[in-house]
Amino acid sequence: MRNYFFTSILLFFTHIAFGQDKSIHFVIENSNTYNFRFVNKIQDYSLTHSALLFGISSGNHSFFLGPEYTYLSKPIGDDADHIKHSMFGGSFAYTYAYNLKKWNNVDMIFRFNYSVFQQQVTDYKGIETVKSVIYENTVDLGSKKRFANKLYVYGSFGFGSTNGFFLMVDKAEFSARAGFGYTF
Repeated sequence: MRNYFFTSILLFFTHIAFGQDKSIHFVIENSNTYNFRFVNKIQDYSLTHSALLFGISSGNHSFFLGPEYTYLSKPIGDDADHIKHSMFGGSFAYTYAYNLKKWNNVDMIFRFNYSVFQQQVTDYKGIETVKSVIYENTVDLGSKKRFANKLYVYGSFGFGSTNGFFLMVDKAEFSARAGFGYTF
């Protein structure tokens, strides 16, 4: 029953985004993100994400999915604990692009990105290892420049959280994102 519900929702959004009068294009994109959080000196950290995303695009809407590499620059918690800094996971993104008609081939973009990766912490004695799945979501606003309607570059700024649910922000992370892509 649960699968039927999610399938129905997916088909509904697909019908809205990819109507009959729009053509569907396949997209490959490289997305690089720098997320940072300032709480206090002990809990500050930054994450660097690099993802290779595959997607479909129609009209102003684009959906992306792909693998992602994450690097944690500073340990969270006790400095004596051993934290795995390099992590692999996945990424899902939705982008809405609004064409700025006054500027040639420039779009204003709204982007929602959802990343999932596993963090591993071993205590300083090496006795206990704790693995936890991190769900990070961000919302960005930026611009995209298209070249010959095939190749594009973009940049954006936004905020998000690692709380797991869509924009439930307990302690806000700020993000800067840049990337490039090619539309087939």
